[in-house]
Amino acid sequence: MQIIRLNNVGRKFHNFIYELPDKKSAIMNTGFKDGAFWALKNINMSVEEGEIIGVIGRNGSGKSTLLSIIAGTLPVSEGEIIVNGKVSALLTLGAGFQDEFTGRENIYLNATLLGMKKREIEDKFMDIVELSELGDFINAPLGSYSAGMKMRLGFSIVVHKDFDILVTDEIITVGDMSFQKKCFEKMADFKRQDKSMVIATQDMSIMERFCDRVFLLEDGRIICNGVPTEVIEQYQVLLNKKKILSEGSRANMVTETKR
Repeated sequence: MQIIRLNNVGRKFHNFIYELPDKKSAIMNTGFKDGAFWALKNINMSVEEGEIIGVIGRNGSGKSTLLSIIAGTLPVSEGEIIVNGKVSALLTLGAGFQDEFTGRENIYLNATLLGMKKREIEDKFMDIVELSELGDFINAPLGSYSAGMKMRLGFSIVVHKDFDILVTDEIITVGDMSFQKKCFEKMADFKRQDKSMVIATQDMSIMERFCDRVFLLEDGRIICNGVPTEVIEQYQVLLNKKKILSEGSRANMVTETKR
């Protein structure tokens, strides 16, 4: 069954550029020029039930925008998106966390913001604590946690929310090697449960290990998709091409700076 479908999806952002023709008009003129930037254009993709989809591309290619649209946190400017199921998003861990609250209190706060009911939180509380590896620190104020401890707690809460589709960005690799191993075990468990996932990361080993198909984005458009190894190869070609082009610009910049 098709659980996600994007038909000719586009997302436009507006740029407001303040024009400064000369000093006088900079003081007298308060007008703004409205521009537009298409972060995504003509996106067509689908995700089957139980399928894991990877999204790769250079910084600024539109990966985060695409995930936000699938997660429902960003509307489309054109086209349509059809989602048949509950979506859980691992895009910003710890949204709503309060440093003066304990880890225990933040579990209830954050899980409630994610739409979980009190009984559901109580039933999954110990599992969340166990996965986060916080132990007795769960009763300490969040302000005393390290950044890694906060990320582990945020991750542990989100993955215990009931979902059909998990959307995750680079933060899937939070924590140390031991905790990352737990994250990957969770992903493997989700796959066994026929849950769908959409993953964006620069870690190509994750793409090859978990994904059924991979989409390559460049300048807000899908330039190829298919078997992970083949798409990753195309990505490497793209990176090498851009690297060659940028080396010329870098050499000119160094020369000009020295001059």
